[in-house]
Amino acid sequence: MRQKKLSQIGLTMLALLLGFGVNTAGFAQEAYWYAAGSIGRVDVDDSEFKDSDTVSLYAGRRFSDSLAAEFVAVDLGEFDVKGFSDTYLDISGFEISAVGLTTVGERVELFAKGGLFVWDYEAIAFGDKFDEEDGTSFVLGLGAQLPVGDLVGFRFEWVNYYDIEDENLDTFNLGAYFRF
Repeated sequence: MRQKKLSQIGLTMLALLLGFGVNTAGFAQEAYWYAAGSIGRVDVDDSEFKDSDTVSLYAGRRFSDSLAAEFVAVDLGEFDVKGFSDTYLDISGFEISAVGLTTVGERVELFAKGGLFVWDYEAIAFGDKFDEEDGTSFVLGLGAQLPVGDLVGFRFEWVNYYDIEDENLDTFNLGAYFRF
């Protein structure tokens, strides 16, 4: 069952990226590197954990108007277990994603991204570490970015980290990027 679900997500991701990547003016823009940072909120599907704050640092390569690749270091934060003090999960990792983009109007860019998230977590109970795990999961995201001048811009995105220890984590992030 899990393999079928992962295959469906992979095919959906590929369709989104190909759909955004097909753009006749797609290679009109000169390629460039960019760096970004964002902060946000993580929404946990499981009701026994409290939501958390997240911080991400990005390095990316824009290949054309419609295609980019990103490497992202992600700290998903500490998820407190409701009803217990000093008991939480700490999750972090990095993602590697392909990003498909399209321009709407004069300046706004919409994007979809998909890739892999390599993660590890530590489980802390009453201040002592009692478990650690690591793994690789799919990551999917949608967002918008708005350039402010030639080198700087803002971005908003939703990202889903799929199946981290049987949990899906949704993040909502606001950040800024700098191109060089």
